[in-house]
Parts: sequence; C-alpha cells; structure tokens
Amino acid sequence: MLYFIDFMHHKQEVLMKKYLILVFFALLILSLGGCNLFKSDTTDTDNMDDLVASPDFQFNTTRMVDFQLAAIDQYGFPMPLAGFEIWKDDPDAKGTMKIISSRADENAMVNQTLVLPSYYKELFIKSGDIIQKVWINAENETEGSIIDTFVCIPPTYETPKGLKCDYVAQNDNGFRFYFYDMEDNCNGTTTVKFKVRNYNNRALSRVAISLPAGVVPSQPLDGATYRSHGYRYTIESPANNPYYSIKYETIGEGPKNGNYSYFIYKIPTSDAAAMTEITIQAKAANKIGEVTFDVDYTPTCNDSDGDGVTDDWDDYPDDSDRAFNQYTPAEGQYGTFMWEDLWPIKGDYDMNDLVLDYNVIEVYNADWEIVEVINNFYLRAAGAGFLSNGFAIQYPDFWEVDGPIVDDIGLAYADTDEQTVIFFNNHRQVFGVTGGDWINTYPPYPFIPTVTWSVTVPMKQLWKEDKVVVPWYQAPFNPFLTQNGVRSHEIHLPDYPYTTLMNTALFDTGDDATDPGEGIYFRTENYLPWAVLLAESSDYAIERTQISDAFNYFVDWVVSDGGDYEDWYLDLPGYQNEDLIYQVPE
Repeated sequence: MLYFIDFMHHKQEVLMKKYLILVFFALLILSLGGCNLFKSDTTDTDNMDDLVASPDFQFNTTRMVDFQLAAIDQYGFPMPLAGFEIWKDDPDAKGTMKIISSRADENAMVNQTLVLPSYYKELFIKSGDIIQKVWINAENETEGSIIDTFVCIPPTYETPKGLKCDYVAQNDNGFRFYFYDMEDNCNGTTTVKFKVRNYNNRALSRVAISLPAGVVPSQPLDGATYRSHGYRYTIESPANNPYYSIKYETIGEGPKNGNYSYFIYKIPTSDAAAMTEITIQAKAANKIGEVTFDVDYTPTCNDSDGDGVTDDWDDYPDDSDRAFNQYTPAEGQYGTFMWEDLWPIKGDYDMNDLVLDYNVIEVYNADWEIVEVINNFYLRAAGAGFLSNGFAIQYPDFWEVDGPIVDDIGLAYADTDEQTVIFFNNHRQVFGVTGGDWINTYPPYPFIPTVTWSVTVPMKQLWKEDKVVVPWYQAPFNPFLTQNGVRSHEIHLPDYPYTTLMNTALFDTGDDATDPGEGIYFRTENYLPWAVLLAESSDYAIERTQISDAFNYFVDWVVSDGGDYEDWYLDLPGYQNEDLIYQVPE
C-alpha cells in the first residue's frame, strides 16, 4: 500500500494517515477471519479478479451506426434537402424519444453516423406525416449500418399552382412524359421534376428540357454524371441542341420497353416563377417525342429565419444560427458514466466512485456545422471515500470552444487546448458537502440530494470529417475523471485517448497494463477497465459490491465480447441482484 501512496497526489498529511489506518484495520479483520461488514456473495465465476476480457473488447455498450439513406417523395423522385427525424420508438406511441433532426443533402442522400445503444435492433424515421421502421444491420459488436430509403411528404405539401392533379402527363411517339412538381427550396432555388417512360424497344439516348433564356441550372452541373433509377447520364448544361436546354445524354443503355428515369434540376426561383411553359424532348434511336407543358408557378416558402431550412424541419425556426438538434442518447433520456478512481491501482470494482448521468444535445446550423453543445448532467453518487474527484470531457479536434461557457453551477471552464472542458474539480463541491464520506453508495449513510444542471459550450467548426471512425468523436465524446482534482491524473474509458496534460509516467505502473503499441490504455493485465460508459441510465452497485455481483449478466457480456446480453445494465427481470443495488430512499 505504501507503493500506492506514491501515485497519489495528496497534499494533506492527515488524510493519508486516516487512509493507512483504515487499511490497517481492514487487513486486521481479514487476518482474524472476522465478520466483514461489506461481505458480498461474489463467486469464483463472477469474481472480477478472475475475469479475463479480450484485448479487442472495449466494454462498449454502444454501436456506431452509419446511416445511408435516400430521400424520395411519394412518386419515387429524389427529395433533395428533405427533412427528417430519427426516433428510438414509434413517435406516435412514445413522443419523447427523438434522437436527431436533420435533412438530406443536395443529392437527396443522408450519410451520418450515430452512436446508439448496442441492443437497438430497429429505429423509426419520421418525415412529414410519414413514419417508417428501419432495421439496424449489426456488422459487429461496435459497428452497424442502416441502408434504406425514406419517403418524404412535407407537412405543407401543395400541388404547384396550375397542375390539376398530383402530376400531369402527355404522350408522344412512344414516350410518356410526366410533369410532377416545382418545389421552392427556400434558398433562392426551385427544383423541377420530370419523369420519362420509354415504351419503344430501342433504348432512350437523351432527354432535353427547355430553360429560360440565359439560365444555367445550379444542379446538376455541366459535365456531371447523373444517376436515376439504375441508369446514368452525362449532363450538358446549358445545351443549344435541340434548343436552349439542360440535356441528359445516356451512358451505356438507357430505359426501354416501358422502363423510365427521373429528371430533376434546380434553377433560380425568380426565373422559375417567370416561366409560362416547359418543353421536354426524348430520343430513342430514330424515335423522337416532344411535348410542352403550361406552367403557372407561385413560389411558397415557410422559412421564418431565412436560413434555408423550412420551419417544418427547423428545430429553431426563428434563429438563423441554429437549425438541428442531435440528442445522445435521445431527447429527454440519459446515459450513465461509472468510475473506479484508484487508477493505476485496482479498486473494488463496484464502479460507483463517480456515478454521473449525461444527456448531450449537439446544436448545428443549416450547413450542419456545430454551433454549441448542451451538456445536461445528473450527479447521483460518489463512493470515493477520502478522494474528491473532478470530471472533464475532451471534444473532437475538429471543434473548438468559441466563447463564454454558460454553466448553471458556475464551475465549468475551457482547458488550455480549447477542446477540453473541465466541468468540476471536486464532486463534493457539486453535492454541497465536505468531509470524506461515501455519497449515496452505502445505505446506512444519509442520502445526499442528487444534482442536475446544464452546461452550454459554444463551439466553432474547424473542419469537417468525411467519416467518423472512432467513438470519442461522437457524443458523449471523451469523458474522463481527474483523481482528487489533479488535472494530470486522468482516468479514461478503456483505450480512449488521454489529453496532452496527462502524466504519462503513470502508465504501466501499479495495476495498469497500458501498452501503446497495441492501442491498450487504462486496463489491467486481464484487460479490465477503470470506467464504463452505459448507453442508457442504469442503477449501480452498493459500496464494496463488485459490479459482476450486482448485475447478473455482466460477466456473460464480457466473456462473449459484448455479443450476449447487450442490455445487461437495464432493470429487467432477472438482470439485477436487487439486494446489491443502491436504492434511493423514498
């Protein structure tokens, strides 16, 4: 134990002496075979000292899920900039479990990564009045994907003025031409949508659609490759053959024998509103069809703050600097951090030295650039004994703290690297207590009221990552405990990175078996951690009860590398040993 004391940064001689006295009496009781006040029902099978984890298992209760979605309208047309929400449950049934608000890009595609509880098998996408279920493809214990389409019918959808039904269509020379829609994008552009069905037995070779004089579409661009319904086209924009137009030249073989493609382009809204007619021509071998549609288009845009996101999709319809919220784990829902605080010495594995719930709201603007991070915390327990620990989060290096932090309790501040925020240096200060007692982990002790508060951190986007490949780039990012408030004594989640202020001399000392060459950090020789991140709020063990005794399927989860009992931490029938779970007094 004297070896342990060398690693602690105590400045108070009295506290060290008290601790040594406690250790002495604990050893004396054990040596006499006396009654252990904290004796648990730990078995050899579930004893944490005997548990060996895989070096590849990172104790993740979350899965990084890549969303690859295509937005379409009720006719099957791509829907650029279509708004949508992702919900944990059916929004009509639950109503308060939204995970994210967002929208498709200019190509009607969604490519985003979310960190979700590993046990999730399905989610719900809501776009306008349409709700649909999608299933998560679990590629392994930590990664998954959703590849699907979703239908978007805006809540304020109206058929463009002048069209007598949902679409108008005309036939000519073996072609059927459909004029579907002109949609105001609320950003100075209007999207025009056509479909051409070719009934000829020769493949479609080109389509040309007339443009107002001098107008050049902003999308698709000249020379681009345009894809629709399995076919590809090269764009000529503008073209002067057969008339001033945007032209789609088929690459390879185009549709024939009743097959079709969609043709979509964007032009300035002012020019779209001035049009009175549109001519469209299609060619297949020597067959040419051409029709003209009358146009009477009145732009309508419901965008109160003028940020280009319609009010229907905007989480902040009156704030042009903000548009979308991303919630972790979900709107109004919390996850839980649990720590052992004696690193690099093993603790008692009750994982209750700091029990802190989190809810993170990332706020983005219309260009999907970070504006601020709202951190909602719920400090529940601290079985830290004589230590007074701090808590911090390191944010991604492509963000930077950008302005004053707004903190309900006035303890948070930005660290020197501008990516790390210290939320408190002493958990007892947050609880409003002094002394060295356990807080809300030992039932005979008085219950200390828990503390909830919010911290808003303004952020600036430095650059954008094409693809997020590590979990600490996603909420709740890279949380860590500072032992006894000593900034350089960081305790991170297993294999998560340390900051530049970390005292790296502590690695591979005591019970720590950090191996940078293998990417192993903050683990024992049996690859066990000092901290766990739970994707949803969880109960916790009473003092000196190993987490493996309090949660009946924790060991099964570990030895299966996370494949079994992915929801081991939930309060489900048979999942917990209720006598070993801390019960909040009524």
